[in-house]
This record gives sequence, structure tokens and C-alpha cells, in this order.
Amino acid sequence: MDRPRPQPGSAHAQARGPLARWPWWLALAGCALDLVAFWPGQVSFDAAYAWWQARHGATLGVTPAAFVLGWRVSDWLGAGPGLLFMAQLLWFWSGLALLAQSLRWPAARGACALAGIALLPLPWLLRSHVWTDVGLLAALTCALGLLARAQTAQRRWPWLAAALPCLAWAALLRHNALPASVPLLG
Repeated sequence: MDRPRPQPGSAHAQARGPLARWPWWLALAGCALDLVAFWPGQVSFDAAYAWWQARHGATLGVTPAAFVLGWRVSDWLGAGPGLLFMAQLLWFWSGLALLAQSLRWPAARGACALAGIALLPLPWLLRSHVWTDVGLLAALTCALGLLARAQTAQRRWPWLAAALPCLAWAALLRHNALPASVPLLG
């Protein structure tokens, strides 16, 4: 069932004043605080082993090949886990901001919902790690935000197209990501 999209010039389609960007400002502040507090990201043995594989050209069956490839790209652009960590944070916080903005709530309420979700114990504790689980969380959060934004946008296809790489990354990171990713395609 398709929801009616806002018409150009309608109250929902127009900017909602200075508070309209609250979710984005809050997401920017949250991402910056996470980067400062946890840079370059916490790396456990499993993630360090994937990093070792990336640095030595090995791809063993224990770690998803996409995660090792992510480490290779991160290492090529700048040594260490920092870039992979930053990408995970950008996906997570952008997804939350898109979700908050897509809700038909006042901007301040959407920003409070964003903060409430971000401060739940699980995402709060996991965001500091460079793990496949956190990459999955970040990619699916971003995909969900993009898909929610597509529901309220005049032109849906750019938002839907932007969600596909997030869903693909999630599916490549974890073998159990398909049950979470496939329903979002429907």
C-alpha cells in the first residue's frame, strides 16, 4: 500500500524552520563524539586477524571475504582501522538521522528518538568496535533510513538506489544478514 507523497509546497515538503535539521546536527555531534572517544576503533582478536589477512594477502575461510576486503581498502587509504571505523559510524548516524527526518513528527521529537536509539545499551557499547556485527548494524541502519526517506520523497529511486549498496554490504559481511536484508527489499 503506497502512502501519499507530499506535494511540492505542502507543509511537509517545505523546511520546518530552524529545528528541521536537529536530527542531522545531533547525528553529526554523536558521530564526532564517537570518533573522538573511540578513535581509531576497538579491534578484538577476530577483527585483528581479519586485518592481518588483509595486510598479508591471505583470505582464509574464517572471516568473511568482504570484511577482509574492507580492511584492505582501509589500509590502502590510510593505515589502521580508522577509516573502516569512521565508515561504520557515518552509516549508523546517517541512517538514524534519515529515520528521524522521515518520521512525520516534529523535528525535536525525531531528534529525541534518534538520541534515544543511539543511547540504548547495545548500539552504544558496540559502536566503538570494528567488527562484522557492527558493520552489519551500521549498514542496515543506513539502508533502513534511506528506505524510510524514499517513502516520503518525491523521487524515490535515488533513495532506493542508495540503499542497495548498504544492503549488499550487510549481506556480504554476515551469513545471517539475509533474513534481515531481504524483507527490506519488498
